Amino acid sequence: MTPEALATFFAGNVALPRRTKGNVCASAQYIETNKHRSALTALMAQAFAPPVELTALYHYLAALFLLNATVWNDD
Repeated sequence: MTPEALATFFAGNVALPRRTKGNVCASAQYIETNKHRSALTALMAQAFAPPVELTALYHYLAALFLLNATVWNDD
């Protein structure tokens, strides 16, 4: 993740002043100072969390729902 992308992520999750948008250091400092360090830590964990891969069970259940939705909407 680039610093610009991380700054955009912060701006998407926390209301930041205009002067801090686009600057990852200023954004992080604002969040740590005005919110709390735990908020910044949680956002960092969320930003760098590994993506969750969909399981075979998920695909199976999604296929069942699609089938049911098609049957219900077929008038």
